[in-house]
Amino acid sequence: CSVSMPYKEKVIKYLDKLDPLAKKVGAVNTIVNDDNTLVGYNTDVIGVTECLKKFNKYKKEKILVIGAGGMARAVLVALENLKFSNIALTNRTKKNGINLINKFDFEYIPWMDKDKFKPNFIINATSIGMYPNSSMIPISKDVIKQSKIIVDVVTNPPETKLIKFAKRNDKIVISGLDLALHQALSQFKLYTGQNPPKTKMQKAINEFYR
Repeated sequence: CSVSMPYKEKVIKYLDKLDPLAKKVGAVNTIVNDDNTLVGYNTDVIGVTECLKKFNKYKKEKILVIGAGGMARAVLVALENLKFSNIALTNRTKKNGINLINKFDFEYIPWMDKDKFKPNFIINATSIGMYPNSSMIPISKDVIKQSKIIVDVVTNPPETKLIKFAKRNDKIVISGLDLALHQALSQFKLYTGQNPPKTKMQKAINEFYR
């Protein structure tokens, strides 16, 4: 099965075994029943990596990651693996944010100060903007206007208010659906042992959300 927010960390105690990547992240989004052994994987890291690797030339740009849950953990591991270095994190609950950032050599920005930060790259790894609270955005519009690239992990709605606003202001965007497709391709392989039919899956996503 697949696991979504906010259960990616909580589910671990019910599993028999963790894949090394899931163990490193401390969060699971994929569970495979391997002959009655429940194995936890994290394909979110793969999804984020696939979407962000094309931005190699931005490796030294200022990045702000919003959130400190399972998805934020996956984002930080992906950024670290891709050798992005100028990273800051903010979170609504200070304790959770600091606990996470202490596992990485990154900066912590208090939630009340996030709108003063001037990132070139914003990654929303929270559920802010998810249905039924679709009218919300996780950071001020002024900060968005001054940035270059906007990433949102939320898939419902398929275009969040954050992504719509970023598009209207000519930003480069990666939506939750982009991330979801790439992580699902890895899930397909784990579930079936077969290579995924990428074109068919992309077409199915497009038709479903249309």
